[in-house]
Amino acid sequence: MGKRLTGFDYSRPLFYMVTIKCHAGRQALSKIVAPGKCQLNAITRAMVNCIRNFHLGCKAIAPIECFSIMPDHIHLLIRIVEQVGASLLGGEGARPFIPLRLEAIVGMLMQALEGRYAEVTGLREEVFEASWHDWIVKVEGQLAAFTRYIRENPRRAWLRQENRRYFSQVRRVTFAGREWFAYGNVALLDLPVIEPFKCSRKWAEDGPEWREAVGRAARIGPGGAGAGTFMSPCEKLCGNEIFKAGGALIVLSPEGFGERWHPPRNKEALCARGRMLFLSLWAPQAAKPDNATLYRRCHEMGDVLLGAKRLGMSNTLKSASPKGFAPTESASPKITSNTLKSASPKGFAPTESASPKITSNTFKSASPKGFAPTESASPKITSNTFKSASPKGFAPTKSLAPPKSFAPKKGDDE
Repeated sequence: MGKRLTGFDYSRPLFYMVTIKCHAGRQALSKIVAPGKCQLNAITRAMVNCIRNFHLGCKAIAPIECFSIMPDHIHLLIRIVEQVGASLLGGEGARPFIPLRLEAIVGMLMQALEGRYAEVTGLREEVFEASWHDWIVKVEGQLAAFTRYIRENPRRAWLRQENRRYFSQVRRVTFAGREWFAYGNVALLDLPVIEPFKCSRKWAEDGPEWREAVGRAARIGPGGAGAGTFMSPCEKLCGNEIFKAGGALIVLSPEGFGERWHPPRNKEALCARGRMLFLSLWAPQAAKPDNATLYRRCHEMGDVLLGAKRLGMSNTLKSASPKGFAPTESASPKITSNTLKSASPKGFAPTESASPKITSNTFKSASPKGFAPTESASPKITSNTFKSASPKGFAPTKSLAPPKSFAPKKGDDE
């Protein structure tokens, strides 16, 4: 996590979804006790108060009303307002007005939160990782998408920790206007950001296309996923960058798989933890398809996702959610054409008994719902994750053919 968008002015008056993570070993900021419900502790209460009042000391932002305090990370929807100032007059030391950037705002907020943590625990220690992730909300539909994503974070976390076997089954889903076989966390199809990757093997390493793709991948953090076959060298590197940034992977399989299929053990664990989803348009065949057929299928699936992105991915995902994952229509607020300019959606702050009591309408998006596993829920990912795994692990090949019998066993997860 932590790579900012190159060349972007982070002082612009927009909404930004920010995710900050705790260092391992710090006291839990909250506790997930039921779907959509967090149990408050003294740390949570202190941090809720700090976030709600932070705008009083930082005039560059509107009140932070949409946020979710998870056990080991915090999601916030920060709105930078128009910053107006004048040059300081008098003498050679006069300096021009410099608006606050998001980096400075988040730095001050983390410092304030760590101060509250120290007051409660008596421990003077660095609570949050220096690196943090941001999504820039540029499109009106994204505002509702990220709002819902933040609001539903506790519910998705509870579903993940209580129903891991749900992510170890093959099912049918509708996505990008097509019917797919799916294995893994199908809720990834409802993330606010799904970025397709279709990288040619002919691209020169560190060439312009290569650098552009890797740069996009490095920006995909919590609340986003990369989608592709992840077979070419550039695609594998992109997969590594996505994992390092905290994002998820939607892997397209050209061979197809049936209801008893499962991926290799390490990928199966990633599916169970909500970080990965396998998709295929084809049912398994008795004989392995020839290379020409596999090549054609890879391009067909890649083109489907690229076409869906051009049409607006958020409108393509509405039918993809499994029951129990998609919030009802009433969970979303009415978003008007002026929402981005004037409305700051209300947020989620866990309460002692159940969900927070918010007087205004709180609500990820005029479309999808997402799933961002917490750090503790993810297996340890190293920079060699993709290098050590053969490309066959990402595009199921002969070695991934369905075994004669498969039944998930206790202790399968790493």
